[in-house]
Parts: sequence; C-alpha cells; structure tokens
Amino acid sequence: MNPLERAFARMGARVEFGQLMRRDRLSGRMVSEDLALDVRQDRHGEYFLISRAQASTTELVVLDVQPRDRHLLLLSRSAAEKHRFLLGHDERDWFVADIPESTPRTLACFAGGERGGYFAPNDTTRRAAALPGIRVPGTGA
Repeated sequence: MNPLERAFARMGARVEFGQLMRRDRLSGRMVSEDLALDVRQDRHGEYFLISRAQASTTELVVLDVQPRDRHLLLLSRSAAEKHRFLLGHDERDWFVADIPESTPRTLACFAGGERGGYFAPNDTTRRAAALPGIRVPGTGA
C-alpha cells in the first residue's frame, strides 16, 4: 500500500489510480491532461479516483488526515503551480473540493468539528509529518 492509499484508508475511504485522457472536441483525438480528482462508484460503493497523465510531473502530498471527521487535505504541485484540495465525507457523500489560492493558509486547514476552531498550519504540518511514508517539505520528514 503506497502512502496515498494509507492516508485514504485512515479516513475510511478507498482510492484508485488511473490514467487521465480526454477526447479533444475539435479533432476527436485523445488528449492527455495533468491531474483529475473525482468520486466514482462501483459495486463496492463510492471511491476516490486520482487520474494523472502518463507523463505527469505533478507531485501529490498529503498535508493532513482527520480520521474522525473523515477529511484529507491534499496538495498537488508542479513546477509553477500549487493547488490544495479538501477530500472527505459530509453528512451523506464523499466529496472533492478545491481550496482557492486566495484562502489564507490557516483557514484552509480543517475546521475542528466538535472541537471547533481551526488548526494552526504548524499543527497540520506536524500531523502530516507523523504519517508513515508521507513526505512533507520543510519538516525533514
């Protein structure tokens, strides 16, 4: 089990990986994109699908996992771009949400559920660094 699979398992979710291709509307040819996150369903229930282009250089880093709240904070970064995503389960369904770049980092961290409030970025980084096999830049982990 790779580090991403372990992180998803901690929040009680399944994850699968695939190659991302889309059909160009004008030419009809298959065109590769870099990254797509989606929630799909099969005979075993819902799961997350992470699709990447075969030549993708985008790195995926799990910043935090909150098993009790069933949330995961994921960072995707390539040479010039960084994107944060909140993946988790609400009252009924699994979801994927993009966190806008204009959101302050402290507010991008998870709400504490019953505990209330937000986690400080240092707490989030510390928790992510404690996950086995997860590399967090700037922590030496």
